[in-house]
Amino acid sequence: MKQLKRIYQYLQQRYGEMWSLTIVCFTIVVMGIPNIMDLTENLRSTEGDKYLTWIYICNLLCLTIISTQLLRLDCRQLLSRRTANILDTSGYLILLLMILRHRLEKHVIGLNLDGNDLFQQDTAYIYLLGFLLIFISRLVLRAVKIKEEQDLTI
Repeated sequence: MKQLKRIYQYLQQRYGEMWSLTIVCFTIVVMGIPNIMDLTENLRSTEGDKYLTWIYICNLLCLTIISTQLLRLDCRQLLSRRTANILDTSGYLILLLMILRHRLEKHVIGLNLDGNDLFQQDTAYIYLLGFLLIFISRLVLRAVKIKEEQDLTI
């Protein structure tokens, strides 16, 4: 019981009012674990499209990157270079995974992915998320510079 109380106090201290963010991130990771088991079974089987499985693995990696990078944020000091670096690296990693996913789409034979609107929207939204994370990291960097200039004038 003391360990749970210690964990709760640590989360409350680190994340303050945003401690529910950890619950969301852990939920995303826990929901992804059964999908990983299904995907590994699909990779081992002789039937099925292996490239489609790798596309879904790229999607799961994007979710994992987002949730782990959000857990690395220090909510007590959101305007910091560390926050900007975390957002920047996660945005670039998501874009890299989406480029890999786009290359894998060309090899899928079992399904017609060009006619599937949901699949195309999914790809567009994840690309948009990557670009948005990079854009927000640039905004945070600019805010840090403005804050440092204000601290120097005071």
